[in-house]
Amino acid sequence: MPDYTYTGGKFVPTAGGTTIDPAGGFTSTLVSRTAGSPTKIMAVGDSITLGQGSERTGGWRMFLWQMLTDAGFYYTPVGWNTSNPIMPYDVTYPRRGSGHASYGGWKIQDHLDQVAGRTGRTAGNPLGSDGIGAWIATYNPDLLIVNLGTNNAAVDSSTVRQQAMSDFATAVFAAKPTVNVVW
Repeated sequence: MPDYTYTGGKFVPTAGGTTIDPAGGFTSTLVSRTAGSPTKIMAVGDSITLGQGSERTGGWRMFLWQMLTDAGFYYTPVGWNTSNPIMPYDVTYPRRGSGHASYGGWKIQDHLDQVAGRTGRTAGNPLGSDGIGAWIATYNPDLLIVNLGTNNAAVDSSTVRQQAMSDFATAVFAAKPTVNVVW
């Protein structure tokens, strides 16, 4: 993963990588405009990413998918969570059942492995004993949009949160060094 410097209103990689122009939005360099080659996007997070408690179905993912579609971008939402009929807020408009990697109540550490006994989970739910590395290997996303840490805030020290996010980032880039990530 290249280091970036902010120069001339753009993020410029110090060695290798793609220049990111915020004026063009992240989509200008990260999401496909080619119908035959959609960008695989994996939204990763907790209840905020899931859309739990949102007045709109699918939470922020619904708005993002609609904005990308309206702007003429081609994408495919991917991830292990494709539907959950007991959670009516998980509709992911306009693509009911489209994939993501989010679950209400999860902390950063929960995305590293699926240890039975953690809050809201039993053995084999959803994928047994794996996590972000295996999800990346399975779904091969081009772009991760990560919104994690809300459930850590009240219970974990800043040191624990920082270590958990460092472990998460390490697992992501070990699984796919070329994946783009919006944190």
